[in-house]
Amino acid sequence: MDREKVIKGLNICVPETKDDSELECSDCPYGDVCNPNDIVGITLPLIFDIRELLKEQEPKVLTVDQLEDALDTVVWLETPVSENLADGYSLIMAYSHKYGYMIFDSPFGDNPSQDKLEYSEYGKSWRCWDKRPTDEQRQAVKWE
Repeated sequence: MDREKVIKGLNICVPETKDDSELECSDCPYGDVCNPNDIVGITLPLIFDIRELLKEQEPKVLTVDQLEDALDTVVWLETPVSENLADGYSLIMAYSHKYGYMIFDSPFGDNPSQDKLEYSEYGKSWRCWDKRPTDEQRQAVKWE
């Protein structure tokens, strides 16, 4: 999804500033499907792209490879019995292929902890999200 295309299209069809209103339909990246005489024709392609952009921003369960690339990054650490509370945030401190584990520091909330979790249990007894998920999002993604 091209975020800049969506932003430019919105600035042309729904200008927020005087500078934006100087843009013309010929500048629109949706020119091939845009119909200036029909408000639905103007907004429909934008609505689909905005919906896709919003979907891309939703929290996602990370893969182990993504976790390794996220060393020193705050993630949402979830276990099947955990509540959706702010203390689910953890910092990825270390990982070891040789010994098959990752270490998370969870200094947030009432019960700060450091967890050493096994790779082999990823997706079964623990998983990580890139952003805080809602209860509905957590329930929608099945455990292995």
